[in-house]
Amino acid sequence: MVIARFFCLTLMACIAGCASMQTFGLGEINSELPIEIGDKIRIYEKSFGRIYSLIVTELNDETIAGKLAANPEVVTTVRWDEISRIELRQFDGTETTALVVLLLVLGYAVADVVGDAFDSIGDAFGSNEN
Repeated sequence: MVIARFFCLTLMACIAGCASMQTFGLGEINSELPIEIGDKIRIYEKSFGRIYSLIVTELNDETIAGKLAANPEVVTTVRWDEISRIELRQFDGTETTALVVLLLVLGYAVADVVGDAFDSIGDAFGSNEN
């Protein structure tokens, strides 16, 4: 049971670690950014200081639009020239696959060691029987 909990917690930590946040500042913000429809982003507005967490629904040369993460029924559009910073959340599939494979190998190794320890304990108690 302890091994299963350890395995699950480690897996969750690895998967959470596979998502990274890439930040783009003032000089980099334009429609050429590696942002695609469906990406999760955070936009920091220059004028009003508002911060939007969006799921991108539309991109063009003048604006970026998306559904608010907190309320997907609301779509917000922001002009590129009104953005001071963008944070793009990206998911790295290769890194995730490598971490999951590593975790599985480690999980089996730990289970094997613990299993051998329990076998040794069982043999020790079993040898005392008459």
